[in-house]
Amino acid sequence: MSKRKLRIGLLMNGPVVHAWIYRVLERLAASGGAEIALVIYKESPPPRGLRELWVRRRRGVYFLFDLLDRRLFRRPDSAFARVDASELLAGVPVLTVRPRQQGYLEEIEEAELEKIRGGDLDILIRFGFQVLAGGILGAARYGVWSHHHGDNRSYRGGPPGFWEVVRGTPVTGSILQLLNEELDGGQILCRSWSLTDWLSPTRNREHLFWSSSSFLPRQIERLHRMGAEAFFASVAGKNPPFSFYDRPMYRVPANLEALGLVVRHGVRVAARSLRKCLYRDQWWLMFALSEQIPTSLRRYRAIAPPKDRFWADPHLVYRQGKYYIFVEELVYRNRRAHISVLEMDEAGNYTAAVPVLERPYHLSYPFVFEWEGTWYMVPESSGNGTVELYECVEFPHRWRFRMNLMQGVRAVDATLHYADGRWWLFAALAEHPRSSIHTELCLFSSPELFTDRWTPHPENPIVSDARNARPAGRIFAQDGRLYRPAQNCSGRYGRGFNLNEITLLTQTEYREERVVSVEPNWRPGMTATHTLSREHRLCVIDALMSRRKFF
Repeated sequence: MSKRKLRIGLLMNGPVVHAWIYRVLERLAASGGAEIALVIYKESPPPRGLRELWVRRRRGVYFLFDLLDRRLFRRPDSAFARVDASELLAGVPVLTVRPRQQGYLEEIEEAELEKIRGGDLDILIRFGFQVLAGGILGAARYGVWSHHHGDNRSYRGGPPGFWEVVRGTPVTGSILQLLNEELDGGQILCRSWSLTDWLSPTRNREHLFWSSSSFLPRQIERLHRMGAEAFFASVAGKNPPFSFYDRPMYRVPANLEALGLVVRHGVRVAARSLRKCLYRDQWWLMFALSEQIPTSLRRYRAIAPPKDRFWADPHLVYRQGKYYIFVEELVYRNRRAHISVLEMDEAGNYTAAVPVLERPYHLSYPFVFEWEGTWYMVPESSGNGTVELYECVEFPHRWRFRMNLMQGVRAVDATLHYADGRWWLFAALAEHPRSSIHTELCLFSSPELFTDRWTPHPENPIVSDARNARPAGRIFAQDGRLYRPAQNCSGRYGRGFNLNEITLLTQTEYREERVVSVEPNWRPGMTATHTLSREHRLCVIDALMSRRKFF
């Protein structure tokens, strides 16, 4: 017998909504596990007039900075473009309420609450109103769900995505929470961290809000699939018994504070821009030969590419007593990378890089593996919207296209692993073109390699954290334990990498624990390291080095 659809109520300020909200509504309307059963509009309050002008005057520096930032960096496909949802919500019962206001708090009158309770709602979703309090929090079977765009353990209040940029916070958090009487202190239904944009709060918000548009549809699907008891038990297991908040409640900064923040941010931006004028960042390779993985990184030997290119994303093959180092090679004047290979012997002597795979779009992360006596490669081809499989016809120089494992996706750094009779495909995915590609790791599986029908893992995304999501090399075993290298993209793309032990890998569950983190601290001029590859006695990593442009 099919399960009853979850009945959803929407708390909105009106039928015209931001584009990111409209995307959520589209997915809910198309959902097989939920239906929009009631729309609750907030009656528009009278204009504030002179009081609002006085408040804005005291915070004019922020509003001027925000206006300029939006003029410079907002795009037509903005998450905050206004979209009329009237047609999408046609036929859904509508209730208009006028909440009682006390400061930022809003309470809905009992007579109106009775009408809402009569809708037999499973979930109320807050897309409008201010800070809700009182009986509305219990008017639906599973409460009121709401987004907060910020890490509620570090930044409660607002404006969203602003403080992290002007303070240089490496990652920006976002949550979906079950509301209670404490502002941003409710039970967390899901949590995510994205790479903070170094330049613009507007760009930071765009990534943040587009990425979070997936939270509600995913969690509602999980609730419908798992059932309430299992779902909320899972949620409770991920929420600590105590969650203290020891920071101020953030608001739009007053003029003097905003001026200081903007000036300091401007100095950081100018310093970074000057550095880009004087230096070129170049990915190098670094290697060590040892029976075990060498952990003293200062002992690794550098392989510096010519000044007109970089080498990154090393993946290794050991064959007939020789090492083959497959890399992403980008010649700066071409502005599009291809796959090349270097050869190395047991003494560490290596050849020049030779191109082996070129396409009319960008290629990187050459994941090379052997299966049933044949060598295959899965290079990153996100610029083509595909995950491609190539077969080697003459090792290591000739490869031919075999098939698309996936298409119509924005997936990077696809990493395959074979275990328990199944192929497991790990990849960083972005569901929306404006979402960050560094934030979410998704897992797929199939009993066959040569297929385009990969089953998504029910816990996808299995990681939603730019500090530990994106793959950083082949999954490997040591001493009976399985390890997944992952990039740390906090502060910048590929700043460091982690080794995570995979403790549970099944078709229904996935668990990993971080074992160690590596940051680019062992050599002057190094600013990032984001791939680890190990085969036989050779271990290779990449490192981003700063080289002077002019002298």
